[in-house]
Amino acid sequence: EKILCLEIMGVDSGKALSLNPSLRTASLHSIHEIVTFLESKGIRQKDLGRIFGTCPNVLTSDIKTELNPVFNFLSYDLRVPDENFRRVINKCPRLLISSVRDQLKPALFYLQRLGFKDLHSLAHQDPVLLVLSVEKTLIPKLQFLQNLGFSKTDAVGMVLRC
Repeated sequence: EKILCLEIMGVDSGKALSLNPSLRTASLHSIHEIVTFLESKGIRQKDLGRIFGTCPNVLTSDIKTELNPVFNFLSYDLRVPDENFRRVINKCPRLLISSVRDQLKPALFYLQRLGFKDLHSLAHQDPVLLVLSVEKTLIPKLQFLQNLGFSKTDAVGMVLRC
């Protein structure tokens, strides 16, 4: 029944189960609660296949401690209007599986320290920058550009324009 439910939503159940073994023990009811919650945030049924296919861990997320904080972050930190949640999440489904405390806020703080001021652009065009590791991805990319001979200012400018 669970596999059929996933397939109806457009999710490759085999891939989802291999990427998220916790899905094997998740109840159909808990999956339905996740779907209902996302729909209450403006995500449409037709978006779910891509979101769950990209990030099957969303299917076993805790609404109160994992998903709701992401939407609060979008609202309060990035000032995304509720009606734009769908656009932002479809642009970067990985936001839903990112810890606000450990990933999203530190990345936002780092980008702001670099000079990123346009929150609208960050949320709507470049949300992937928020799910990248500051230590493992953003800082090494800046260092790489500087090692190529770009000044720190130019390297930061390239990151802010991407």
